[in-house]
Amino acid sequence: RALTDACLLDCFDVVVTADDVERRKPDPEGLLQAAMRLGVDPARVAYVGDTAIDVRASRAAGMFPVAVLTGAGDGARLAAAGAARLVAGHADLVTVFGATRD
Repeated sequence: RALTDACLLDCFDVVVTADDVERRKPDPEGLLQAAMRLGVDPARVAYVGDTAIDVRASRAAGMFPVAVLTGAGDGARLAAAGAARLVAGHADLVTVFGATRD
């Protein structure tokens, strides 16, 4: 189904958008706000993104940066930005996180 505001609110426990922060990525404010709302230590969070800005924001937040090669970034730039893991696509995230689900 189309990704709508209603779908975002129904599909996720927390949604943080640019409207919720004063500083946008690569500042980690939004990432840290999401972790806080979830009650999770940022050091225990993996942040998945597809740009060097996502990787830098994740690192600045103290999170584990995973880069997906389906967006605007290429492997060399994402690795240079500090991605801890690179995956070809979202389906490959299972290799990083395993197939378990609560």
